[in-house]
Amino acid sequence: MAAITDLLNLFNQADGDEMVDLLTNASVMDEARLNTAFGEKCYARLRHRAIRCRLLREERFQSAPERRENLVVIPGLLGTELHSVQANGSCERIWLDAQAVIQGKLQRLRLAKDGVVEADPQYQIKTGGVLKRFYGELMLSLAHAFRVKVFAYDWRKSLDLAATECYTYLRRNFSSNEIVHLVGVAEGGLVALLVQARYPQCVKGRTLLLGSPVYGSLAYVQALAGHNERVNWVDTMDVGHGPLDFLALARSLPSFYQLLPSPSINSAWEAFYTPATYGDQVQIQEDLLIQARTLRTELDRVPAHVDRILCVNGFHQPTVVEADLAALARSQQSGSDSSGIGSIYTLGDGDGRTPCQMADMSALGVETYYLDTLQHGDLLSAPQLLTGLADLLLAESPENRRVVANRLSLQTAPAQDSQSAWLDRHTLRRDGIRLEFGTVLADWQGEQRRSATRVGQVAPTEKGRMIEDMLARLYVLDGAEMGPPPASLGPGDVPKLKIDVKLGDIAKIIGSDYDAIVVGNYLGEEPQGAFAALEQSIRRQPDGDPGPIFTEMIQRNVIRSDLGSIFLAPDPRRKSKAFLVIAGQGVPGRFGLLELKVLTRELCWSLSRLGMRRIATVVLGDGRGGESIDEVIAVWMRGIKGAITGLEHTDGPAISLTFIQDKPLKVLQINSALKQAKLDLEGRMQIEYLPLAEAEQRTLLTTHTRLQAAKLAEKLEADLALIQAMSDKKDDQTPVSQDSNQPERDRTPIRLHAEFDDSAIRFDALTSTAAVAVRQTDTPWRTLIEANTALSASRSKEERARNGEILARQFLPPDLMGYLSGNAPLVVSMDSKLAHIHWELLRLPTDVERDPGAKIDLDLFLGLGRGLTRQLRTILAPRPDILPTRKRRLRVLVVADPASDAHLPGARAEGVAVADLFEMVNQLEGTENQVEVVRLIGPSEATHGNVLGELLTRSYDVLHFAGHCRYDPQNPVNSGWLFSDNVLMTPQEIQRTGRMPAFIMSNACESGITSDRSVVRDAGLAPTFAESFFAKGVTNFICTGWAVNDRAARDFAMILYAELLGLTFNEQDAAKGYTSRLTPASYDRRAGTPKPMYVAMRTAREKVEKNQYDDECSWGAYQHYGNPYARLFAAPKNSGEE
Repeated sequence: MAAITDLLNLFNQADGDEMVDLLTNASVMDEARLNTAFGEKCYARLRHRAIRCRLLREERFQSAPERRENLVVIPGLLGTELHSVQANGSCERIWLDAQAVIQGKLQRLRLAKDGVVEADPQYQIKTGGVLKRFYGELMLSLAHAFRVKVFAYDWRKSLDLAATECYTYLRRNFSSNEIVHLVGVAEGGLVALLVQARYPQCVKGRTLLLGSPVYGSLAYVQALAGHNERVNWVDTMDVGHGPLDFLALARSLPSFYQLLPSPSINSAWEAFYTPATYGDQVQIQEDLLIQARTLRTELDRVPAHVDRILCVNGFHQPTVVEADLAALARSQQSGSDSSGIGSIYTLGDGDGRTPCQMADMSALGVETYYLDTLQHGDLLSAPQLLTGLADLLLAESPENRRVVANRLSLQTAPAQDSQSAWLDRHTLRRDGIRLEFGTVLADWQGEQRRSATRVGQVAPTEKGRMIEDMLARLYVLDGAEMGPPPASLGPGDVPKLKIDVKLGDIAKIIGSDYDAIVVGNYLGEEPQGAFAALEQSIRRQPDGDPGPIFTEMIQRNVIRSDLGSIFLAPDPRRKSKAFLVIAGQGVPGRFGLLELKVLTRELCWSLSRLGMRRIATVVLGDGRGGESIDEVIAVWMRGIKGAITGLEHTDGPAISLTFIQDKPLKVLQINSALKQAKLDLEGRMQIEYLPLAEAEQRTLLTTHTRLQAAKLAEKLEADLALIQAMSDKKDDQTPVSQDSNQPERDRTPIRLHAEFDDSAIRFDALTSTAAVAVRQTDTPWRTLIEANTALSASRSKEERARNGEILARQFLPPDLMGYLSGNAPLVVSMDSKLAHIHWELLRLPTDVERDPGAKIDLDLFLGLGRGLTRQLRTILAPRPDILPTRKRRLRVLVVADPASDAHLPGARAEGVAVADLFEMVNQLEGTENQVEVVRLIGPSEATHGNVLGELLTRSYDVLHFAGHCRYDPQNPVNSGWLFSDNVLMTPQEIQRTGRMPAFIMSNACESGITSDRSVVRDAGLAPTFAESFFAKGVTNFICTGWAVNDRAARDFAMILYAELLGLTFNEQDAAKGYTSRLTPASYDRRAGTPKPMYVAMRTAREKVEKNQYDDECSWGAYQHYGNPYARLFAAPKNSGEE
């Protein structure tokens, strides 16, 4: 426990560079400790940011000395640790610590009347480090471009004092000629403004304010008036103190007074600086109000150097924007301690704590931007914002900053929303978190009771961390209001649910049997699947076609489909009395089981409150993901349970829900899942479900078989028609042009077959216009191997061209080489012996370059000019096939640096970069494609068991491996990927999972080596590593024939995947004059055309060849086995490549 605490304290006090070192160089033991301290998900995010930071720093300063300017982060209120120290020297962390809260130790933070000394003289409070679980990602996202420090201060005391201490901190850490930037988060932004105004000589850089209440916030009126519901939640944890104790604590803190709303926004708010406004239940500190009003006058002055200030604020969250002073006075007279939302306080737009108008400095000439925090997350964790924040600070002109802001989805003004929606959104959010908090709190309190008998401190637990995270969401981040603590359930309060499943089409349900008909939709996505069928059903009404009404509503932002949002409309179809309900599933590609639980809970809670208890719905969650139907139904049941718990329905079940499914086999699976869910929830929820009778099950199975037979017959007919069409084309002798201007789909590949037989090598070829009969080469194998070795060892472009031509002349028949020109894909089918030859580096002979000074034509290399693809001709290898092209959701597993005893920092960095690149697809405009990425990076995550576990439980389309590979020439079956403790993972192990990914990239040394044998093989000779994957079902495999430079390996993978995914890299628009494939801002926001494999391979080789990594021939090491036309995504319609 002590080791974890010491490491956590060290981490929280670290600056940006120290954090990067701690996270990227942590031992396996320290990784485990940090994982325990922060939780698995938080630690994974921090480590990802650290690796990415190191990558970007290496990228930026690869050819120039490192020059980074200084930047200081100033956290907001409650963002710094506070420790209490007793006279005997014992020290305890008070904030943020769930155990300290439950033991009533928060009261030690109370200040005396002067707002300076402690109210309890037994304890002295000292600051610790900044809470890195909340501020760590921000610091790491800036550390590649700046030397990031952090100023920790006692947030209880005056902001005036904090500004003075910050000035001292800057003088102590930086010389007078150094450039220093400030980033003020939330209330820390006011400290930054005071420092910039008072001590301009210390701040020569920019000042960035993130969600800062420049003109105060009404949240602090609520806090001082006793209307802040968040106090009730702390009160629930600390049974030894009541609400008045916490109100006295809040009223002793000068910073709370200094954040009261500015009268410059509304002159009536002058009353907030008068003690009588807050009543006399607990004495308000009049001296602190006077100090606050004086400081407010200084803060309201136009700041100096407005051209060096930037504001980024959040919006789209319910926020208190106005207070009724008369209603406030009445509540103080009556002693009401309710939240006053709707009666005293009016809700509007903001970030949850600060209204937009009180954070907006645009009227003063300050560049101000807004982020939709409902869609992207809060300002401290929004991935898209954090990734480009450094670019925003480094941009030298307003025009450049606007370009960056546009790429980060920042707006110059918050989008308008319906005022009536704020209270509903506030209520939904409050009730949702209320249920979550109550459940976690109950579990954690149980843990505390069980550990009460243990001696010493208890190690951090997941439930304790969740409590602290929720407290932070209340106080540190967006200040979301929660409502009163949840009441406990009595024995007779078991919720009741009636459920059923039927075979049918939800678009054809019309009548009075249901109150609501539910379909799902993703954010900004036009109707798909059941939703589209429902829209078409409406358009077919006898009254006339109303047009694509739902599509138009989505285009006009009437239907947004944010996660958990519910859109209701009366069913316009005749005889239907139901409401049509569109359930928001949020951002495409991010809708998993956790999001499904939130959606089902909000959906059922909302409909039940509206009296819609009879619900027909599709099985949301059973479409794009890979989760089993059992998991989906189990989550549905938990979501419904959370929604109807506590609802009183004495006349029957709280909800009667029917799943409508149009596939017979799915109905059978849902039936089985519902029976299991009923058993699992017995005693916790009363589920009324009548399982399908045996006769019904037989009928469904018969229907399924008949439908499958019809589909098979239809496919057979289509295949026969295709065969006939191919036969007709073969009879047509008209030559087909191989012009490079043809679309990719029209370029017929040249197929070259090569095999080793005794002492000779035989070739034959097939082009679009000719079949080349068998040719033979009699060059001794030893001679070819010597030339092959010399070719891979070439250290210059000229030497490589010469050696490539020599090997080509010795290896290829002269009359065959004439067929290999042009730029259509070249597919070489070979046996495992000939796979040793560096086909990609073979170069077609030419006489032009014999002239001194002539430019080398790179297109003469087969790997560069032709996009060469290999195919192994072995008994075990299947025929290569094309990857599924119209996948709306691609599932990717990234495994990197898995061996603790053979650490590869470059491989770890590559894994992070590749995973980030895949996830960029989810931010593209103009595409319906989505990518789901699972990262197993580093020895603690990428264990042998974890990788096999992922492959056993989930189906993946792509597997990217970056690490060591061991090849055993004496016993090839022992070849495989290297994990910790010298453990190998072989293709046989992956194949035994039954879920071999169709596309594997093995970016590892020696993965492309094959054994010396031809088609005729000894039965006892096991296949080697590369060909083993084809024996086990892989259809496309990319590997390296020799060790590759770390940077080249990463760049090759990034370029290859960008081409396959349709990501367009902008060399000219890369930030600050340097290009980085690691930065999302360097890619077009609009989706490009995904390329076929041979084009992507050719492009990657060309780009890597141009960089010339220390004259190494890294591009020539990459070998692609499979189909040249394989794609990860289909080309768009009308692109000429579909």
